[in-house]
Amino acid sequence: MSKWIRTMMLGDFAARLDNDELQDDVDRLRARLHRDSGTDRAQDRRIDELEADVDELRVIVAELTRLLVSSGALSADIVERMVRALESAGTAAPGGRAASSVGPGR
Repeated sequence: MSKWIRTMMLGDFAARLDNDELQDDVDRLRARLHRDSGTDRAQDRRIDELEADVDELRVIVAELTRLLVSSGALSADIVERMVRALESAGTAAPGGRAASSVGPGR
């Protein structure tokens, strides 16, 4: 039976049923949006944490590389070749920072 026929036959009672159904739909939608936004916020926090970890690891790798080059355990030439290979593979630090940050005194 269509809603308008139900409303004509049952009057206010049908209107209240429709309103209750509508309110239930709104409540379910709000609950889903709240649940989804909580998931989004948790994921955003986790992404921020992971990005901070990656930044910290980049600093550690750069400092270890400088230490190895300055101690003579690794030549700057080898590091430059490794950086170029990584850049060509698309895995080096953004902006080419890796290539310019190696070597003694840098």
